[in-house]
Amino acid sequence: MKKLSHSIRMIALTACASLLFGTAACAKKQSSPFNEKSTFASDSTSGDRELNMTVDVVSGRTIHYEITAKDNDKYMFGNLYTLEYKSGDDWYVVPFLADHMFTMEGYILDNEFISDDGNSIHYYDGDEEIDIPYQNEEEAERIVESVREYLESSREPAENGRVVASDDIDLSEMCGDDLPSGHYRLIKDISLLSGEALDHSEDFCVVAEFDL
Repeated sequence: MKKLSHSIRMIALTACASLLFGTAACAKKQSSPFNEKSTFASDSTSGDRELNMTVDVVSGRTIHYEITAKDNDKYMFGNLYTLEYKSGDDWYVVPFLADHMFTMEGYILDNEFISDDGNSIHYYDGDEEIDIPYQNEEEAERIVESVREYLESSREPAENGRVVASDDIDLSEMCGDDLPSGHYRLIKDISLLSGEALDHSEDFCVVAEFDL
């Protein structure tokens, strides 16, 4: 009887130890090295717009993002982005280095964007910028119409979307060398442009998750 009682006590102690160890392990797993919880709202994303972003790790802490579009709308974005780290069920904002500053350029998300500087029509054919000078407004209108027809006929199939923006980001330069391994997401603000003057008409975000 004493042997049975001793065995039961040993089993109970083992179970308690396992439970405590499991609880501690879970607590450790869910702790975050960052303090600020994310306030990002998922309903601020591009939603049903045919605009998406993917992120791949190039090497170490360098990532490559691509933004693709299936529609023919025009968008603009800047250098600014947000990086977040997932811990448990929560996301945390990854702080940038104190001396890091984003420059404020704006980029058109469309390599087929047509512009008129008053003397020439400019557009992109792939990565090449084309300039066509004109003599008067009527000629300019004819050139723009011809360029639009050409670009429409030469568009790549939009099954997977056209790559309208891509770049490499060295996260070590932005966040330091101690960035932990784990699950992250990159968030970039996007503006929809509309009308003849390409006015800013709507803001939303594109988001891509990845592992380091």
